[in-house]
Amino acid sequence: MAVREPVSLRYLRERGIDKVTQAADAVFSLPLPAPAEESPLEGKILITDSSSWRGIRWTSARRERVRSLLGHLRGQGERIVYLSIFTDRRDEHIAGELDVEYISALTHTELLSHLQSAKMVISGRYHMCVFCARCGVPFVGFEANTPKIKGVCQLLDYPVAPFEFLTTPTDVIAERVGEALHQRESLHLHLTGAQSYLHELALLNVPQLNE
Repeated sequence: MAVREPVSLRYLRERGIDKVTQAADAVFSLPLPAPAEESPLEGKILITDSSSWRGIRWTSARRERVRSLLGHLRGQGERIVYLSIFTDRRDEHIAGELDVEYISALTHTELLSHLQSAKMVISGRYHMCVFCARCGVPFVGFEANTPKIKGVCQLLDYPVAPFEFLTTPTDVIAERVGEALHQRESLHLHLTGAQSYLHELALLNVPQLNE
């Protein structure tokens, strides 16, 4: 058995499952498409939700804390886009409540092609963080319904730890995002430098590619 991040590896081993190895998400086994020549994401900060934002969990307290962060970024002159990777009407609704431009990615190739031009991503979705890592785009992760965001950061030995929107003070969130923006070039180099290692780990999840 191969698992995609260290949290799952530890969980299984703690329960006596020994035939398990550390792998990485299959996206790291795929070739990276060429960057889009023109992209609506270029130079912008992207935000995507966590499944913990959906339905009754998209509370006024959570919404206002997200708005506070976006307001801080706008005050710094940043342009922000809400990017949906599922083309879900609920995503469009959340984007409307946050008063940010909504863009939906239609295909995996299109997403990776355009994502490379983004300035940074703030996301509570595991796969969005993985796509960022594959493209070398700095990201800041936040809470999801599972510890996968924390796990992928551990796998990447990523310098920016994920946060929780409802328990982390708003000034700390703004500070952490600001630090990530300041470290953007070094984070990009960190992610691109890990590609060969992650490719090898990904092949453990798709061994037929080695044949």
